[in-house]
Amino acid sequence: MPTCTQANSYLIPTRTLTNSYLLPTHTQTISYPIPTRTQANKCGIAPLKDEDGLTYSEPAAKAEILNKQFSSVFTCDDLSHKLLDKGPSTYDPMGRITVTTNGVYKLLAGIKIHKVTGPDGILGQLLKELASELAPI
Repeated sequence: MPTCTQANSYLIPTRTLTNSYLLPTHTQTISYPIPTRTQANKCGIAPLKDEDGLTYSEPAAKAEILNKQFSSVFTCDDLSHKLLDKGPSTYDPMGRITVTTNGVYKLLAGIKIHKVTGPDGILGQLLKELASELAPI
């Protein structure tokens, strides 16, 4: 007979199993959750509301809502006219940056070859092996 138990503030239907074969005078009761379709969907994105306040739980509708939100925030508009002039900086100006051959060699030689490549697609093993040739460039 299915019952309901409370776990993590959700009511989960459970089934009770009685084992009477252990001792003739005692019974052991074990409860385990019954898997449901709603439980399988708990690890995804929660239902979302659109601009009209309607709630959607279908994956395609949620993807469309998120796509509209991201496209409204991340645009390629020219923002140069919208930047505010905050006046002079309160920080000291940054000094000159000095790049030395030894410093470049040290960074290239310290590359971890098992990490993924960067956006340039150059393997870390290649950069590490050619560090002495690339550093003076």
